[in-house]
Amino acid sequence: MFDKFENKRIMLILSAAAAFAVAGCKRDTATVPEKGSIDLQQAGANLFEKRIPENRVIFKVNGREVMSADADRLLIPYYLQLRQLEEAGTATLEQLQSLETQAKNKIINDLIQQTLLIADAEEEGVTVDAAEVDSFIDEQIAQLPEGQTLEEILAAQGLTMADARKEVESKLAIVHLLESKIADVTPQSAYDELVRPGSVTTSHIFLQTISLDEEAKAEKKAELERIRADIIEEKITFADAAKMYSEDSESKDNGGEYEKVLKGQMPPELDAALFSQKIGEVGEIIETSYGYHILVVNKRHAPTFFEEMSDDELAAVVERNKEMILDEYIESLLEDVDFEWVDLIPPQS
Repeated sequence: MFDKFENKRIMLILSAAAAFAVAGCKRDTATVPEKGSIDLQQAGANLFEKRIPENRVIFKVNGREVMSADADRLLIPYYLQLRQLEEAGTATLEQLQSLETQAKNKIINDLIQQTLLIADAEEEGVTVDAAEVDSFIDEQIAQLPEGQTLEEILAAQGLTMADARKEVESKLAIVHLLESKIADVTPQSAYDELVRPGSVTTSHIFLQTISLDEEAKAEKKAELERIRADIIEEKITFADAAKMYSEDSESKDNGGEYEKVLKGQMPPELDAALFSQKIGEVGEIIETSYGYHILVVNKRHAPTFFEEMSDDELAAVVERNKEMILDEYIESLLEDVDFEWVDLIPPQS
């Protein structure tokens, strides 16, 4: 339920395999994020013909350097998908540029999080045994196509086995760090945190702002303010407004309603409103990374007793509690991050 608004999960790239696997896609050129979109058809150039002459620092996170090669390896799968769309003619230039920008933003955000997590793992003294690195690499080798070697794959990306071991060690250190943050979560503690407060039936109207500029976002907010005012003035019911205006495809046809939502099932900003807002009150506009929302709490429900919950239900609550803890941990790392652009756009040759 409410998949669109799940708290973002940490992408660990435990498929450091992602670094290994993309190598199977042979590619002679490399591309890194630029500020803004590339003109895919400039001078008849193909998106994949942009060359980067050397590996260099593209930005710093709390003083730690992030290299263009790191971004490039993560971008390869996205560019392969874009190339397929371009060659098939199934996407317009504008759509390709939008997808490209989204991919770059995601990679930059992932690299920022990864850098912060590695630094925190080092600060907390997290260690990874060489045997664990060996085991992980052996698992990846076992999954390679017949006749293909890891050394060949790494060489195609300008990497050595030592580079691969270092990357795997970093990723496994992140895993151990995150595991330590959720080690104390039990079915009982998760129940007390998420189920004991009870649940609510709520209705929701959502206008998305992902990838919009500030002017377009302001227009969306103004639109939702008008919708909210009309509901309060009883010019339209909340349910009818949701059906007419909401961009939440999961609930709009049902008048925006979600039944028996537990704590932690929505993003923190919405969660706070759900468990504090008066029944029947049309809440203030709430902004999340997805867009703008208004909520009304229709009903509050008493909690299910711990003893009445099935093993599967408790397991789901435990997982949700772990996600919340990790999400809050990541947010705490991002609060005071010192981010500095260095050289995002490759020099012209």
